[in-house]
Amino acid sequence: MISEKFLIKAANIRRDYLKLTNDIDSVEKKIKSIVSFIEGQQDRLDDIKNKVEKGDIKSKESFAEKALMVIMDLEKETASYEAGVDDVNKKIDKLREDEISLFNELKTKYSNIPDKELKSKINEYLKSQNLL
Repeated sequence: MISEKFLIKAANIRRDYLKLTNDIDSVEKKIKSIVSFIEGQQDRLDDIKNKVEKGDIKSKESFAEKALMVIMDLEKETASYEAGVDDVNKKIDKLREDEISLFNELKTKYSNIPDKELKSKINEYLKSQNLL
């Protein structure tokens, strides 16, 4: 009833969705690990503070250099998290566009078939491909 090319497109969208959920899980785990990273940077700042109080770091330049290194490490790590989130957002947008495009193609080609029936046929195909 529904052309195989549309069913294959639906299966590809579903595969991309499943991959995306794994990507989201990975980004989520990475973001949750930021707490321990920040705690490590806090330890570095505390160490710098203790060295200043003991007199081990005497110059403003040395203090600024060590503090700047901590800040730069925080920025680099934050950029890594942002890149992961941005990548996931781009994939979500692409998936949404692909889904809308497929839906519009199906509605154009099969305007006489109700949406519910189209979805049912696609879900049957996805189940046969072990994607649901």
